[in-house]
Amino acid sequence: MVDYDRNSPVQQALVSRHADRIRRLVASLGEVRPELKIVDYGCGPGHSAIEAVRPAIEGYRARFPKSPIAVCHADQPGNDWNALFALAAGPEGYGKGDEGLRTEAAVGSFYDQMVGEGSVDFATCFMATQWSSRALRLHAPDTVWFADLEGEARAEMARLARADWVRFLSCRASELRRGGYLLVSTLGAVPDAGEANGAAVSGRGIYRAMSLVAKDMAMSLAASVPERAPPKTTRSM
Repeated sequence: MVDYDRNSPVQQALVSRHADRIRRLVASLGEVRPELKIVDYGCGPGHSAIEAVRPAIEGYRARFPKSPIAVCHADQPGNDWNALFALAAGPEGYGKGDEGLRTEAAVGSFYDQMVGEGSVDFATCFMATQWSSRALRLHAPDTVWFADLEGEARAEMARLARADWVRFLSCRASELRRGGYLLVSTLGAVPDAGEANGAAVSGRGIYRAMSLVAKDMAMSLAASVPERAPPKTTRSM
């Protein structure tokens, strides 16, 4: 996690791309009582988590300079929470000197409910919903990239993905207040007859490269292991 910022330019670019939209959406909510609650699901530990909530604070403060705001960062227990909150409170953080703003965390899986029902006014989720709720043991000897799976392996992954998406949206629906917003940005796909399974999916270049490297490593390892000689047998009279 110490190199998260260095290795998350895609997350940071997506957050920046949506900054104006976030400001407009939050400003359109009107004044919320007792406080505006902002939640970033799958926040991670880096600057992208700070920049995901900064425009929401700015959009609301432009209209309601003194109204209370609660910022909730939501992620799994293994997130580097110390690094995240050091950033939030540091010189590049948000809300410095804003006495009407407080910061909190929700720890768990976003495939479960993470905050109170009807308590969220504005929520974001950047580059996180592509992670499934659990790992599958699939027979897929030719790839580690889900978009290139075939047959039963592809069908099993599709069933889990569909169930996860329904579960994610159901949990968010219970947490959002009426009139609130949820902004999700994640991997996408477009039709492409020249691609495996007829779709060009985000990230296919790097994941196919990973597949080739993993296959080469496995072949090299297999070649370096000497064959075992057959066990010797003895006969006694």
